[in-house]
Amino acid sequence: MDAVQRTRRCGRTRNANHRQPKTGAQQMCLSMTRETYQQIWGDAKAVRAVVHAAAQSHPELFPPKRAQGYRLTGRLRESAKLPGIRLRQLRLKSGEVYTLRPSFVMPYMAGFAEDVEYPLRLLAYGVPPWLVAEYFGHDAHSWDRQVERLGRNSLVGTTVRDPEQLPQHRTADEHHTAWCGAKASSPITTGEGCVLGIALTESADDEHLSDAYGTFAAEARQVDPQYAPQTVNTDGWQATQNAPQGSGVASTGVGGVSRGHRRRVYRPHDRLSRMGRIAHVAGGGAGSLGEMVEPCFRVCAGL
Repeated sequence: MDAVQRTRRCGRTRNANHRQPKTGAQQMCLSMTRETYQQIWGDAKAVRAVVHAAAQSHPELFPPKRAQGYRLTGRLRESAKLPGIRLRQLRLKSGEVYTLRPSFVMPYMAGFAEDVEYPLRLLAYGVPPWLVAEYFGHDAHSWDRQVERLGRNSLVGTTVRDPEQLPQHRTADEHHTAWCGAKASSPITTGEGCVLGIALTESADDEHLSDAYGTFAAEARQVDPQYAPQTVNTDGWQATQNAPQGSGVASTGVGGVSRGHRRRVYRPHDRLSRMGRIAHVAGGGAGSLGEMVEPCFRVCAGL
């Protein structure tokens, strides 16, 4: 008798409360080699010196309340996944608790960075997870999870850490794709030659696109609560033009347009006047945003 073929369930709908509740603890990742970890991790004064030096060099990576004072509250239990690795805890005076993790350890204790670097590179080039598992161990689902975990981080927050570096001229467009065997759209936001937002939605109407582009809006507000670009460059699809208003990150003025053929520059008073400015960029040739995504990812990888 043949075994029942098990497949992963996939749905196009999600609950309103689909995000997991916060557990009250967050992580700080400290740049550190395994040798340095073995030398200083058991010494609270040495760890505090590393935290202080990192906060001086990259203050945007640490909570503002850290300046009010903090204390190290010991080490956690040894990891069952990675024997010999014990994370530390840092508690602010405000009561917030953070876990300190050395950078050579992957999030969720999923492995060591040096062990997953090459397999993840293969997965990025389309090598199937089952084949990666055959040569590097674990199973296909384990490598699937390694890739999916990368999407849990804020795409804007991990790319643009200085509010002044947020792009003042953005481009928004949708790539048509398939999702669970049906048509879907993948809204993409770019700026300064880098992909800053990408989502998946089942429809390209006002409601769905506003919600999808809202992912970028929420992440941008975490960097700068007052962020509002000067221009948002879109095509002629009305729902795309309405998305900046619906997502809460609308433009504040008029500026240039990115390369391409005919593009429409969104301005705040467009919804009142219903008049758009059609700009034609000479030279550079026509090209959809979807064709520009791969080069943009290459640019981001070098930042």
